[in-house]
Amino acid sequence: MTNIAQQMTPIIVSRLTVRSNQHLLFPLPHALKQAVLAVLAAGLAFVPMQRATVAQTGSLSLGDRIWFDANVNGLIDSGEGGVANLTVKLYKINSQPGVYQEVPMGSTTTDAGGLYHFTQLEPGTYFITIDKVQAVGLRVSPLTGHSDDDIDNNNDGSDPAGPFVPQSYRSELIALSANSEPINDGDSDANTNYSLDIGLFPEALITPTPTQTALPTATVAPTPTVPPAATATAMATTTATPIVPPTSTPMPTATPTKTATPTATRTPAPTSTPRPTATPRPTATPTLAVPMSLGDRVFIDTNGNGMHDSSETGVTGVALQLVRVSDGTVVQTKVSSSGGFYRFAYVAPGSYRIVVMASNFIAGGVLASYRPSPVLNATPDNDINKDNNGRAEADGSVSSDTVTLTVDGEPINDGDSNPNTNLTVDFGFVP
Repeated sequence: MTNIAQQMTPIIVSRLTVRSNQHLLFPLPHALKQAVLAVLAAGLAFVPMQRATVAQTGSLSLGDRIWFDANVNGLIDSGEGGVANLTVKLYKINSQPGVYQEVPMGSTTTDAGGLYHFTQLEPGTYFITIDKVQAVGLRVSPLTGHSDDDIDNNNDGSDPAGPFVPQSYRSELIALSANSEPINDGDSDANTNYSLDIGLFPEALITPTPTQTALPTATVAPTPTVPPAATATAMATTTATPIVPPTSTPMPTATPTKTATPTATRTPAPTSTPRPTATPRPTATPTLAVPMSLGDRVFIDTNGNGMHDSSETGVTGVALQLVRVSDGTVVQTKVSSSGGFYRFAYVAPGSYRIVVMASNFIAGGVLASYRPSPVLNATPDNDINKDNNGRAEADGSVSSDTVTLTVDGEPINDGDSNPNTNLTVDFGFVP
């Protein structure tokens, strides 16, 4: 086999010489060149990151769950479902003096409950990643521990933007060794570690809502045009990106060695500090592959009967807010689209009100000189579609009463068949 020094010498020598416009600006000193060659000859290995996934032939297993953290507390709570069809990638650390590699070991896909696992692993240090392109609109939950604490049902993921997999959420490192893994992680096998969980939540829960600065000046007049059918637009799904191993990144030449690399054997935990008891994994958690949605339509109630009839048109450009009932926080702001449709997506389960902002009713607003239609039903949470749910408020806005979203508990006759969307909250207005 060709000596590593012979392979790397021309690369390193060329990279230690700076050229501009074909003129040599800083020639590499002869003494420095000889020193580099001497280091290479001594056997310092610059090993590129392996490109092919590595065969797994051991007896260890690693995995657990990717879940939707609805209350963003970093813990798997009852009622919080798994995120299905996410590609999870596994890497193994190859660390020795002068070398650091993050070696791709393969990938798998979460099942309907968000569960995943890797088997036939050899002892060593591992971590997992989830490409951000799969989780558009989602963020990773707060880090509530570290991966190697063997505590189940808490978030072990973060967003470190590391050097090799910068566009991924990734777990912390977890060391696997034979007959040393937890036996309270859902099974009693000391060669499996099923405590590696990552939580995701809608970034809309933390993204500040921009203040609306301008309103359309034209008042929408009712027209006899038949509105489009109120069929909910299907939410786009993201196709998992095939695994593409990261590009090899050579180690800095100024740091020839690493010190005190941890061994693969796990140090036994002190007997005086008992391991925290794992939280039991939920046994009947409903699947929540995508966050929930709430909305429907703003319309002109031409005949004033409190119902959206087929000949009545929607109002474009109406500003609406989604308000969390528990603390009055404005979670999202939307503007109705063509036909008067609106939808608040990536909504966590809970209780909300929808507010048609007061700015819509001032001079020049899209609903100037309009007032709410009659309210035929006492609550909008009855899942009845096409009836007016808006009441006038003292501040000039129009608000619905409380609507509570529950996992797998929303109507399936509201224009789609998804039990995690509620498209029945309508606002009718009369001149």
